Amino acid sequence: MPPPLPDRYRLEVRLGRIEGVEEWLATDTVLDRPVQLRVLGPETPPTLRDEYLDAVRRSTSASHPNLLAVYDAGSVSGGVFAAYEWTGGTALSHRLEAGAQLDPAQFQANAAGLADALAVLHETGVVHSRISANTIYYSLDHPAKLGGVGPRDAEGSFASDVAQLVDTLEEWVTGRPSQGLPLSELVDGISPAVDQILTEAAGGDLSSAQLATLLSSAPLPPQPPSRRPGASRSALWIATFLTVVAIGLVGLGTVLSSASGSSSPPISSSTTRTTFLQQPTSTLSPPSTAPEPAPPAPVAPVLTTPVPRQLDPPEVATFDPYGGGGEMDHRLERLIDGDRETTWRTERYYDPLSLIKAGVGLVITPPAGARRLELLGITPGTVYRLSWAESPDASLSEWNPVATGQTASGAFFLTLPTRPPGSWMVWFTELPYVGPENYSTSIAEVRVWG
Repeated sequence: MPPPLPDRYRLEVRLGRIEGVEEWLATDTVLDRPVQLRVLGPETPPTLRDEYLDAVRRSTSASHPNLLAVYDAGSVSGGVFAAYEWTGGTALSHRLEAGAQLDPAQFQANAAGLADALAVLHETGVVHSRISANTIYYSLDHPAKLGGVGPRDAEGSFASDVAQLVDTLEEWVTGRPSQGLPLSELVDGISPAVDQILTEAAGGDLSSAQLATLLSSAPLPPQPPSRRPGASRSALWIATFLTVVAIGLVGLGTVLSSASGSSSPPISSSTTRTTFLQQPTSTLSPPSTAPEPAPPAPVAPVLTTPVPRQLDPPEVATFDPYGGGGEMDHRLERLIDGDRETTWRTERYYDPLSLIKAGVGLVITPPAGARRLELLGITPGTVYRLSWAESPDASLSEWNPVATGQTASGAFFLTLPTRPPGSWMVWFTELPYVGPENYSTSIAEVRVWG
């Protein structure tokens, strides 16, 4: 067990022990948010504890989107601790163990961001000393973040930090420890220009700031063609052949129609809105010695689109895996009461949501036949992700993302992609700033259309 910690932190799950530092998922009961606690206990020499706390305190002056934020730090009886932002606890080492490598298309952005975060940390005079797959946190909900500042290694330096970062990046994108081979030859989608940059950085010729600048400006590799030329020519020949066949069939159909003198079947009435195309102008037949019945006028083709209809109110619920399990549930009925003057809202957060947790969701289970989702009275500036799952009780990993966006006005439609019957979740990843110490979003009504 860790040493006695301040009463405000309630330990939830032990995450493990990494390089002498014990890690826990805990709840900050004062601010009601999850945090990651890193603790050095009485088994650690006092000098190392002092060095660790000094490094953490100095790192708090470094702020960067790719740097794990520090919320609190201090000494306790028999140890020291630091409270970091909770990003889901997914370290790069966990992803590598699961066989999930970095998509090459995201490599340069994350690599440059981590290098820039390290440069900001170096500007404060802090040597990280422990950059590895265990101290970089990454998920699809946020950019890669560098954390895990610890007691300074006796051999640690700014140059060794850069070399450690390069080794970790190469392991991330290849799935195995660095082999000293050019990344562009090991992984498709990595620019050859990156090879020289990483080689110079690993050799101590680049600072963290220089590495970040060069990675940001390195050219991206050319995108592969979507189709092979041979395949395109084959498609062209097939299309030409089908066109000739279609023309022949149309001509044959015209001859048969004229010979039979039959008319087209009547168009049945329906509840759809119908758009008629312009009818072609008829032409006179050449004079003939024998009278023939006039061919029927061609019937214009029609396009039909169903008239949108509002369906019965959906079932609504909240989804808060990183919090207390609910999100203003007592106001959920206001979303489907038909009254735009009543609203549901998220909790009010003191800081941007991304600094507190990965997100919070609103689960909507519509009746059968739903094709569009309408949110009325939603606060502009809300960043969301639309996901689908078979069950409204699905775990976070079971929700399949289908779209992302940001609200620009107080109402908008979301066209629902074709999916089997199930539930949809609007997962809020950022909430707008609506007042002092108040990041939140409100919604007046949720309606579904068929």
